[in-house]
Amino acid sequence: MFVEKIITRRCDKCNKEGRDNRFAFDQYEGCYLCPDCGAETEVVGVREPNWVSIALYEIERAYGGPEEGGWYYDKGRREIATIRNFEVDTPEGLAEATTYFDAMRAKHEIPVSKRRWDEPAMVVKCFSEEMALISTPRHIPVYC
Repeated sequence: MFVEKIITRRCDKCNKEGRDNRFAFDQYEGCYLCPDCGAETEVVGVREPNWVSIALYEIERAYGGPEEGGWYYDKGRREIATIRNFEVDTPEGLAEATTYFDAMRAKHEIPVSKRRWDEPAMVVKCFSEEMALISTPRHIPVYC
């Protein structure tokens, strides 16, 4: 399913609580860290979303830095005319959102894996209980 569950996390050290995407994921440790104190967080709740936002993004390669001969990452810009919100707490609403998502993918999507290196890809993204981001990724990657 393209709709992500809402995951709530809490920091044991400072008791900050919030959505999963508000905490930084440490790819080396494999855990989510509190943005305030840097401690590991734990999952305290999981539920289905009440609404979703679906949008089309133009994805292109961006220069990350000179380390190890240079590295790149994918960054995207939302196409304004494609953003649409759906109530998904009913079977009818979820069916409507699924139909729109599938139609957008069929009509517009050019996967990152199918593009040439110098041309943008078009990708449909779904956000659970938050408006579609203006650009992606949420956090620009940093070389470590």
